[in-house]
Parts: sequence; C-alpha cells; structure tokens
Amino acid sequence: MRALESYSSGRYTGSWFESAGRPSDPATGVPVDPSPSRFSIEDLLSLALLDVGLEPKTMIGLLDRNAEIASLLGRIDPSLSLADAPDPREESEGPWVPATQLWKVLRSVPQVGRTRASKLMARKRPHLIPIFDRHVAEGLGLTKHDNDWLIVQQVVRAHDQRLAELLFELQAIHPGEGRSRGLSRLRILDIVIWMRVHGARQSDPDLLLELD
Repeated sequence: MRALESYSSGRYTGSWFESAGRPSDPATGVPVDPSPSRFSIEDLLSLALLDVGLEPKTMIGLLDRNAEIASLLGRIDPSLSLADAPDPREESEGPWVPATQLWKVLRSVPQVGRTRASKLMARKRPHLIPIFDRHVAEGLGLTKHDNDWLIVQQVVRAHDQRLAELLFELQAIHPGEGRSRGLSRLRILDIVIWMRVHGARQSDPDLLLELD
C-alpha cells in the first residue's frame, strides 16, 4: 500500500496521467473524458507525464488519423474491464477486433512504438488496455513476442479482489482527490509493478524494504 501512497503523493508525474486536462464530475470528483472516442491534444500531451512525450510531427500524424481512430474507439466499450473481457486471443469477436486494428493504426504513425501505443490506448480505455513498458515487461517476465493483453488479463483475474481492495484503500486515504478516484484496478496493478521494478529504486529506496 505504501507504494501506491508514494506514487500518488505528487512525487511522480505519472499520477496525473489519467486526470490531466480533464474536467471532474461535480458529484463524484472523478475525471471525465470529454472526448472518449477520439484523441484530444490533452490526451497526446499526457504521455509526457509517463516520460514518453510525443514530438509535434507525431502528434499531427495522430490527429490526422482521428477519424479512423474515432471509428475504432467507438466500437470499444469505455466501461469494459480487462478482467471481464473475452480472451484476447479471440480476435473474431468482442473488443479485440477494433482494439487490434487501433493498435495497428497507432503503430503506423512514426515514433509510435509498443510503449507509446499502449499508453495512448490506456488513456482512452483505462479499464481494458494495460500499459506496457520495459519495467512492466521485467516485472511480469514478458518478452517482445508475448501477448501482453492476455498475460495481464490472467494476472488481473488472479488478483482482482486484492486490486479492488487496494483501490478502495487508496481512495479512502484521499477521499477528495480526483486523481485517485479516476484510477482503474488495471492501473493499480501497473503502478505496483512499476514501483517495485523501477520507481522506488530510483527515488524511494527505503520503500523497497516493504516491497521486496
């Protein structure tokens, strides 16, 4: 739990990734995506908070493809969670057909690799698409040939109850904090792995006494 608290304290810019540039629901305080089926400039700029900022030419390339991107995002339920989604290997049905097509569209843009594509998709579908980077890959033992959607789904399903408990505990500690209220259980998993593999080792080594 200390890893989540430390990450959400403001020490790490990634804690603003989900909420940056988004209005809050006045009733719940949860950040609301005003354009769930297309990329806004705020979505593109938010990647810098995860240390993978986009160059201007790349942002223009993504915005130029927004009509195609919107048609694909529109076919993916924003509320669908990875734990409840069908097997990602079943690409003939469900959300994985448009998700796979969207992945290919994003990867076709210069400078958008596996990490940036995953973070762009996670910004728009945070309950379904896991963030991928080298630290998550190390933490889960992933290789570049693995289906990370499938592997992360298996991990989430195995630990879904604990992830829900961690999210509830974090929100209870910061009841009025919109950033924590906007997190998904999938993002909780990402933060815990990232902190264990990289974040705490870089800026909070004492925390490793509790993580290791």
